[in-house]
Amino acid sequence: MQIVRASPRQAQGERHAGLARTLFLKQCVVVASVTVAGWRGDPGDERSFSVTLVEFIKAELKRLHATLDAATAGLTPAQWHAIPGSSPRANHIAFEVWHFYRTEDNIVRFILQDRRPTVWMEGRWAERLGLPAVAQGTGMSPADAQALCITDFDALRGYIDAVRASSDEYLSAPDASTFDRLVMVKPLGEMPAVRALGQVVVTHGFTHLGEIDLIRTLQELPTSIGI
Repeated sequence: MQIVRASPRQAQGERHAGLARTLFLKQCVVVASVTVAGWRGDPGDERSFSVTLVEFIKAELKRLHATLDAATAGLTPAQWHAIPGSSPRANHIAFEVWHFYRTEDNIVRFILQDRRPTVWMEGRWAERLGLPAVAQGTGMSPADAQALCITDFDALRGYIDAVRASSDEYLSAPDASTFDRLVMVKPLGEMPAVRALGQVVVTHGFTHLGEIDLIRTLQELPTSIGI
């Protein structure tokens, strides 16, 4: 009898799928149950509440979007495109913002909704913004990333709003049965669909937000991040 053992990669994928199935299959799953002191600023008011996975992701994505708005409000074109420290390997704020929303768009539409055309493609935003039709920043050379230039900020705002509306639509009534399926996210590899949403959209977005705030600091602009 031949014994076939799973490779470490296969075993890891199976563990991820099993974990996702256990924790995430039903959107009514409770991921946090806490008692909060000082509810709405009143130290004497304590309330317990629970949040589901979808509610948590929706809340954090909303917070991320709002903080990105605060981080870019009132910036001049020069501030949008300033290279921190004149480093040949650093990105500017325009690239960071464009890259994040292109990523959110790709994950929510193309990856999680079975190759549904992205907002970028449907709205012909590449033509309207004069930016790459397919590339979304991942793997782009530093020189190409620094060369990326936003000239129509009203159009960028229109694309951002359309991506957010698309994500809100998806998260308003997601198919919880799809959360445990493995999806391919290049170049990261296979992962549970819910991890693609939580890691590649939300966590990834907050990483770029931190970079944007550092770029602001290097331009002697006030921080935009609050807890």
